[in-house]
Amino acid sequence: MKRWYDEFHNQTEKKDSHESNEENLIHSKPDSSDGGFRHKGFCKILICMSIIGGIFSLIGSAVGPDTCDNDSIFETVGALLFWISMLSIPINILIWLTTLVDAKAPSAEIFGWSALHILAVFLCMFIFGEFLLQDMFCNGGPGFYVTASPI
Repeated sequence: MKRWYDEFHNQTEKKDSHESNEENLIHSKPDSSDGGFRHKGFCKILICMSIIGGIFSLIGSAVGPDTCDNDSIFETVGALLFWISMLSIPINILIWLTTLVDAKAPSAEIFGWSALHILAVFLCMFIFGEFLLQDMFCNGGPGFYVTASPI
């Protein structure tokens, strides 16, 4: 979108000299702005948090006790890292939606990194789901009995 913006907005400001035309060509090259690079780093950190959180949950489940009472530090930190990465998916989508209206923002790059982050989180959930959700049914479950009958 930045290339389109530069191309059509720079046509109104035509300059006579050859040097200024070369300067316009240099500035109209499509490149990522600083926001794109910051978002790229943000997504890389979130992907690493998801993977490391899943691995730590695996280590905590393998090393720690099988009861619901005592969680190891690996399990606690791993679940925290993973769920922070999982809860940042809506933030990533919101960032991408705001770049759609900005002409200079690299929305395609931001969409790609957001999609990669979402894919990595769901792959980690598929691979490490048992270890991340192992404490869910401690103390009777999530608050209701599925097989309870009203009769």
